[in-house]
Amino acid sequence: MPQSYKEYFDVLANNGFIGRELSLNLKKLVDYRNLFAHDYYNMQRREVLKILERIGFVRDFSDKVRKVVGKDI
Repeated sequence: MPQSYKEYFDVLANNGFIGRELSLNLKKLVDYRNLFAHDYYNMQRREVLKILERIGFVRDFSDKVRKVVGKDI
């Protein structure tokens, strides 16, 4: 059983549900989430906007989930 958010993406990639690149991108997103949620880092607005510009892969993940689940979520 995965012990962290990042490990869930490894499991999905290892079982062919998502690709390795998507898994790596999603794991980076977990790092950003931790920065925001735990205020480890005082982020500037421009840094937040850069992150938002780079997270288009989230749509890829949601498309994969819809395909596996077989219905709109």
